[in-house]
Amino acid sequence: MTYPNVLVMSYLKESGRLTPEIGMRTEAAIAQGWQRILSFEVSGGGFDWYGHAPAKTILSAYGVMMLADMNRVYPIDTRVIDRAKKLLEGRQNADG
Repeated sequence: MTYPNVLVMSYLKESGRLTPEIGMRTEAAIAQGWQRILSFEVSGGGFDWYGHAPAKTILSAYGVMMLADMNRVYPIDTRVIDRAKKLLEGRQNADG
């Protein structure tokens, strides 16, 4: 449920409807989700269903998207995003 919480937090902040109570609850849920997401990162970057290499391309791409959104509402280690991007760039075909 991490990504929905990120999107809700983003919406509430942008709309000016974020209350301190909701902010604290949502931030706690995002923090817990962030720790869980880290357990799926594989050595060398990217993500797998079980956290074992090799990383899955689709999960890594989704992870980059989700973590970029998360970083707007909750401070994360952006090196995780950078490692996943590097993996994806290495797998991209020459024709795009």
